[in-house]
Amino acid sequence: MSTFKEMNNAYAEFFGAEPPTRITVGGAKFPLGAAVENECIARVAN
Repeated sequence: MSTFKEMNNAYAEFFGAEPPTRITVGGAKFPLGAAVENECIARVAN
């Protein structure tokens, strides 16, 4: 969570005024030394 502000700024810059929903989770340690973990929600047309 120490870099949340920077990530939030990059997210806003990339996605603009109507960004997709996201999930933010703080953790003490992610596997394999990762800095972030991503969750995805997709909508598929029938």
